Amino acid sequence: MKTKLSEIFKEGEKYDISTKFKELPVKTKLRLSWIDDSSKLLGFSWGKCIFKGAFQPKTEVYINVNDKYAYGKVVSNANELVIEFEEFREKPAFIDRKAVRVEPDPSNPVIVELSVNSYNLKVPAKDISETGVGVILEKNTPKADEVIELLQNNPSAWFNLYVHLPKHGTAHAKGRVRNLNVSEEGVYIRIGFEAEYSPKDKDKVRKYVFERQQEIIKSLKML
Repeated sequence: MKTKLSEIFKEGEKYDISTKFKELPVKTKLRLSWIDDSSKLLGFSWGKCIFKGAFQPKTEVYINVNDKYAYGKVVSNANELVIEFEEFREKPAFIDRKAVRVEPDPSNPVIVELSVNSYNLKVPAKDISETGVGVILEKNTPKADEVIELLQNNPSAWFNLYVHLPKHGTAHAKGRVRNLNVSEEGVYIRIGFEAEYSPKDKDKVRKYVFERQQEIIKSLKML
């Protein structure tokens, strides 16, 4: 027999709810107003929350329940926050990140130049921090398949990364693959690189990340 939500959560209590917005972790503490066991729904009062915009419908969220993490998705965020519970999961990595990670502005992108053996490939960054950078490669495009194969076959190798930052110039890093994930459609591959910069170039990335973080927070408050 499955455990009811009403046996896990208590109406009237406040819970920490975490998600990501443009790669920035967002956490808010909300009071649980009601529980619907049959539909696995939880309704939270917004109170004075200023980050409502981060909790759009279908957004993935984690609710801290006595240091266990209930995973679910937002159903509605109109008058209250309604979350459909799915399962308990491990504590998500983004909650304890040591380095701030941001998603670049698509209209002012960060361009990453990958230098892998004899191949050079320029792609927009999906996310960036002072310790790493993520990119998306589209399969079956010139050079991409060859670069992907080289990265897969040399998981511990270090490659040159040239990260072109808006307003802050180019930062050079030695990068190696930390994770490589294929999209559900099998068309795109997301590659996360660990990046080691010189102190001077690391400072460029740090300044960019801080400025972008402030832009994201400002835009979030306006939603």
